[in-house]
Amino acid sequence: MPAIQRELPKNRLEQSSWVLQLPNQAALLLTSILIVLSQWNPCDTVMGIANGDSLPLIVLSMAIGFFVAINWFLERKETAPLGVHWFFVGSCIAFACWLRFATHFQVQYVNGRYSLNGCWQWISQIVLLLSLIQLCRSRRVADSLVTLLVSCATGTVAITLFQYFYTLPKDRFAFAQDPNLFLEQLGVIPGSSDAMLYASRLGSLEPTGPFALTNSLAGFLLIWIVFLVAVAVLVASRGIETKDARRSLFWLLGILVILTYAIWLTRSRSALLAMGVGVASVLWFVPHVRERCLNLLRIYRIVFIGLASCFIIVIAYVAVREPQLFTEAGKSLSYRFEYWQGAWKIVQMHPWYGVGSGNFQSSYAQVKAITASETPADPHNFLVEVTCVGGIPLLIFLLAILLAIAYPFFLGYRRQQNGTPFANSSDKSGIEFDSTKSSRLIAIGAILACLCLSAFYYLANNDETCIASLLFFGCGFVTWIGISNCTISFSDQEIRLACLVSAGAMLLHLCFSGGWMTPGLMCSFSVLVGLGLRCDCNPMSGQEMLSMASRSVLSSTMRRAWPLIILLAATFDLARTFCVPLLATSDELALAPNFVMSRSVDDWLKTMQLDRWDPALPRRVADQCVQVLTKRNLSREEKAKWLAAFDVASQEFLRRDSHHWSAAAECGRWHMFLGEKGHGTDQNTGDNKTTLDHRRMAMANFNLAAQLYPNSASCQLQAAVAAAWVGDSKIAWEKIEAALKIDRTTVHMDRKIKASVVIFPYTLEISGTKLSAAAREALEPMAARGEPVFDWLRNRQQ
Repeated sequence: MPAIQRELPKNRLEQSSWVLQLPNQAALLLTSILIVLSQWNPCDTVMGIANGDSLPLIVLSMAIGFFVAINWFLERKETAPLGVHWFFVGSCIAFACWLRFATHFQVQYVNGRYSLNGCWQWISQIVLLLSLIQLCRSRRVADSLVTLLVSCATGTVAITLFQYFYTLPKDRFAFAQDPNLFLEQLGVIPGSSDAMLYASRLGSLEPTGPFALTNSLAGFLLIWIVFLVAVAVLVASRGIETKDARRSLFWLLGILVILTYAIWLTRSRSALLAMGVGVASVLWFVPHVRERCLNLLRIYRIVFIGLASCFIIVIAYVAVREPQLFTEAGKSLSYRFEYWQGAWKIVQMHPWYGVGSGNFQSSYAQVKAITASETPADPHNFLVEVTCVGGIPLLIFLLAILLAIAYPFFLGYRRQQNGTPFANSSDKSGIEFDSTKSSRLIAIGAILACLCLSAFYYLANNDETCIASLLFFGCGFVTWIGISNCTISFSDQEIRLACLVSAGAMLLHLCFSGGWMTPGLMCSFSVLVGLGLRCDCNPMSGQEMLSMASRSVLSSTMRRAWPLIILLAATFDLARTFCVPLLATSDELALAPNFVMSRSVDDWLKTMQLDRWDPALPRRVADQCVQVLTKRNLSREEKAKWLAAFDVASQEFLRRDSHHWSAAAECGRWHMFLGEKGHGTDQNTGDNKTTLDHRRMAMANFNLAAQLYPNSASCQLQAAVAAAWVGDSKIAWEKIEAALKIDRTTVHMDRKIKASVVIFPYTLEISGTKLSAAAREALEPMAARGEPVFDWLRNRQQ
């Protein structure tokens, strides 16, 4: 044992080689690349994540965690595990493990590919959060990460303004000139519910910036507005007599003005409310700022009354100029209650494992009220969404994580209330924002990411996107230079206040908004939480170090290696369930159209086995079988093979996504096409048994879709058409009555029969009057508009 005690200090004093520094340098480089890419990667929606669009960011996050774990394993000074309390680390690990465990059971009854993709997006965010806490122990790393994110915020504002003043007005003008042509270019059927929704959103004045959702943009801007307000308040509270203080305050106020203007353009009521709460919290939780404000209030009471009156006048002016900001608030909140009520019913049906990420929309359709508005992709509340994703246990683990994050802040505030002095700016363990301490690796990574994205958008030959990217990078670069020239010092308690209050304000916004867990938004949250918790990353005392030295080398090695072991196991599982299937699928399906049509039945069935969770593969196989059967002249044997392959693929597709009404509707559509074309097993002898079977299967699948989405007039009407096709007048009349009830009850025009588009076989018109020409105008073959079909069915049944 004494020998070990003599060797350990010697190793700690040994100079670090450049090889041992590589893991930390790689982690910093990848972190800056990840932050920039997260603002541009098109995965800032729940469905984008579910479709696998976030795979590059997931891989980057896991790689960052891998390098941080290696660096922690090789680090010579003994620190607390991952720099934070075991309760926080344990809660994060428990969250990730339960989510992966729940996902294993979810793939049996929901869209397994969506569930797995979302699962790894959540796990990668946990890995990134823990990695950033470790990286932010360095002052210059924390400085550079915050500077980079603030620069991204100003760049995002540049894109937002470009979109608000140029792109959106141009699209509105083109839509006003010829709505049908504009919608057809987008692949949207004029007069359909999708067309109504698109027209409504195009008429909205709210920009989205580089994000897919306005709420995501508002949440991203909100968190940095509150943070910069906290920084500006702390700078102003110390006085602005020096040149550095005045310059710093000038840059901070300038950035705050443009960020505040941009968040006002989003018209996000929850973001504006959360911003007000965050700013008020900053003023309250900084003792000397709070005392100064109270003293000024007592001395200049009349001035404050005048300011309050001016504030009321501004609110009244806004109410006159923007009445929808207040009049629509009640309607928006009622929509949220509808979502939450439906989500609670989902939780009651799946309390332990949930329904997985990306499956809320299909599950919500089963419990949606007739009078409800749209069918959202998420419940617009991050706590409710977590419960739907992984059940009540996952919610408990998330609350434990949030408690571990908030505990240091409230503990420090309680000490202040008990008389412990607020840490001063000269505290050596604090953060100092100074250009001389910026991490060059983070700057290099950001520049590389910007150059690659600029080249990509330039080669894509899209002028608008190219201009937007140049604006983003130009404004971000100017902001980086300006902030780097400022010298601002903070203590541990001050930086914890600024970071955690900002993160709390964003969570308050997400209690009433969607866009939770989108990478572009969560990177900011992870950086600020990591920066706020870094204050607890103090080295171990000499006594603790001697205690560790007295233990065996093997035990010490294992304690330092466990993050690396866990990450290696997670990486193998990630490759098995996510990366390999997606890459194999993309390689196999990236084929020329003429080669695709020439593939054999066996080749298509093998393609279906590339990913045993993804319903898109059997869907494509079944769709290809239908195309071959309806467009080729096949022999009897070939036709039998393709029909058998279709049966296998359609059943597998329905099995892999049995929770979603659209899967059942798609299977019904295929059977309706085959039944319409008369693909019997022996058409030469007049045997039409298989044709009748296709018609019956179409009715069964459309009935299943109507059960999975009971409050959709379109689904009920389509089931009525299928029932009338096989001559079942009883079911047809029941579905007609159900569609009529929905049409009369709902107040939303896009939910009525008039906005529906259904598949209406031509053979149905043989036994009765034909549909009008306008009923099928500008639609796909066999498709027809809902209102003429409804009238045709009702007249026939009567």
